[in-house]
Amino acid sequence: MNSYFSRTTLSSRRRWYLAPFLFLLSVTAGCSGHAESREHGEASGAMTSVSTVAPVYRDLTHRIVQPGYLRPYEQTPVYAKISGYVEAVNVDLGDKVKKDQVLAKLSVPEVVEDLNVREARVQQADADLIQAGETVRAARATRESSRAKIQETEAGIAKAESDVQRWQAESDRGSKLIGRGVYDQQTLDEMQNQLRSSQAALNEAKAKRSSALASFDESSARLSKAEADVLVARARLGVTKAEYAQWKAWLAYSELRAPFDGVVTLRNVHTGYFLQPSNSSSTTKASEPLFTLMRSDIMRVTVQVPELDAGLVKGGDAAVVRLQALPGKEVVGTVTRYSWSLDEKARTLRVEVHLQNPKGELRPGMYAKVNIITKVPNALTLPPAAILSDILANKDQSYCFIVENGKAKKTLVELGVRGEEGIQVLRKQVPGENWDDFSGTEAVVVSNPGALLDGQSVQVRPPSEH
Repeated sequence: MNSYFSRTTLSSRRRWYLAPFLFLLSVTAGCSGHAESREHGEASGAMTSVSTVAPVYRDLTHRIVQPGYLRPYEQTPVYAKISGYVEAVNVDLGDKVKKDQVLAKLSVPEVVEDLNVREARVQQADADLIQAGETVRAARATRESSRAKIQETEAGIAKAESDVQRWQAESDRGSKLIGRGVYDQQTLDEMQNQLRSSQAALNEAKAKRSSALASFDESSARLSKAEADVLVARARLGVTKAEYAQWKAWLAYSELRAPFDGVVTLRNVHTGYFLQPSNSSSTTKASEPLFTLMRSDIMRVTVQVPELDAGLVKGGDAAVVRLQALPGKEVVGTVTRYSWSLDEKARTLRVEVHLQNPKGELRPGMYAKVNIITKVPNALTLPPAAILSDILANKDQSYCFIVENGKAKKTLVELGVRGEEGIQVLRKQVPGENWDDFSGTEAVVVSNPGALLDGQSVQVRPPSEH
C-alpha cells in the first residue's frame, strides 16, 4: 500500500511540474499560427493605406530665438579739457540729467583774465577800424578838393589863353596900323604890355594846374593808404575777435556739461580736485573719466544671430524681447540695424533691436531672450510630418516618401527654412544621384511615413479620408 501511495503521489507531482510547460507550448503554437496567418495575408496582396499631400507655395514664418543683452543707446565718458580746480560738483551717481546741464564747474582765474585782455584788444581794434574809416573819408575829401583845384586851374588857363589871343591880335593889328597914323606908339606899347601880362597870367595858370595835379596825386596816394589801413584794421579786428572767441571757448570748458538727457552711472571727482587734461594713452588718474553718462530713453538689445539664420534677418523684422529681470514682461520692437558682415571668429551676425524706455524699466546689462520673427515669402513647403531624418543611414540627409506607380519611393530632399507653416523644400534627388527641383505635383506621404519601406506597395486614401 505504501508503495502504491508513493507511486500515486509521484505521478501527481510530475503533472503539477509539467503544467506550466504544457501551457506555454499551447500559447506558442497559437502565436505561431497567428503569424503564419498574417504572413499569408500579406502574401495574398494586402497594401498599406497612406495619406499624401503635394508641396505648396506659402509665406513661411521663421522665429530666431537667441540670447542678448541690453546696452545703452548712447554712453559717454566726460573728461576735463583744461586744467583747473573743481569749484563745484552738481550731480552724483544715479542722478538724471538734462542735455547741457552743468555737471561740475572748474575754477580757472587765469583764463578769465586772459579773456578780459583779449576782449580789450577787440575793443581797441574796433576803435582803430573806426579811426581808419574816418581817415579814408578825410583823404577822399582832400582828393575831391584837389580835383576841384585842377578844374579851377583849367578854367584859369582857358581864360588866360583867351586873353593872350586877344592881345596878340590887338598887338599885331596895332603894328600894322601905326604907320598909317591910326594908332600912336603909346597905344601900341600898352597893347604889347597887355599881351605880355596875359602871357604871364597863362604861365601862372599852367603852373597852378601842375601844382593841382601834384596835389591830386598826393591826395590819391593818401586815400589809397587810408583804404589799405582800413583793410589792415579790419583784419586786425578779425584776428583779435578770433583770439577772443578761442579763449571764450576755453573758458566754456570750465563747465562740464551733459551731452544728452541721461543718467550719471559713474562719478570720479570731488570738490577741490585739481584736474588736468586727460591723455588716453596715460595710465594715471587723469586718464579716468570724471563722469559717465548713459542715455536711458532708448535701449539697444544686441543679439548674435547664427550664420544659418543670418541671411533671413531684415531691417524692420518684428522682435519680441523677454527679460530675465522682469518676469512676465514682453517688449515688442523691430530689428533696427545689423552689421551685414559676420564675425570672423563666431560666424554670427550682430543685430540690434532698439526699444523705447520711457519709464526707465529697462537697464543696461540686463539679460534678454530675443525672438526675431522673419518672413520667407513664396516658399515651396511640406508639412513637418512628411520629412524624416536618419543620421546613421543617410549621413544627416533628410528624406520623404513619394508615391509613384503605387509604391512608396524613399527620396532624399534638400531642406531650407523650417517655419511655423511648414518646412521649405528646395530640391529632391532623382535616379542617378542627380538633384532636381520639386514640381509641386508630387504625392508625398504624411501619414506615419516612418513605418514605410523603400519600394513598399501603398494605397493612397482619398482626400476625404485624410
